[in-house]
Amino acid sequence: MKSTHAFLRLLVCAGGLTVTVILMAQVHGAPARVRVSEKVSQLFLLTKVAPQYPDEARAKHIEGSVVLQSEISPEGAVENLMVVSGDPLLTAAATDAVKQWKYKPYLLNGKPVAVETQVTINFTLRTK
Repeated sequence: MKSTHAFLRLLVCAGGLTVTVILMAQVHGAPARVRVSEKVSQLFLLTKVAPQYPDEARAKHIEGSVVLQSEISPEGAVENLMVVSGDPLLTAAATDAVKQWKYKPYLLNGKPVAVETQVTINFTLRTK
């Protein structure tokens, strides 16, 4: 049986921030998945592990952001991380940290669903 996708675009007001949430559900009974902005996903973040600054990046004075595309399981675990952008010396540290994050399950019609979102990790060297 061929499945199709249904899309629904909603405006959500969360914490004084109005964002667009795109709901994606496979027709024919497959579990639903939603795509939310990074700011909305942060509202559901329960456990955040800070990345360890890589020694080589620190020695070379490399700073910057790493952007990751992630899927959060219906249980709130981070899955399927993919690097969107960032210095190669920083991406592994960012990925290792975000894999340990835990989110509150996102509910759709009272049932937990998977979530797609982006995560940005900023690496900044402190000057003394």
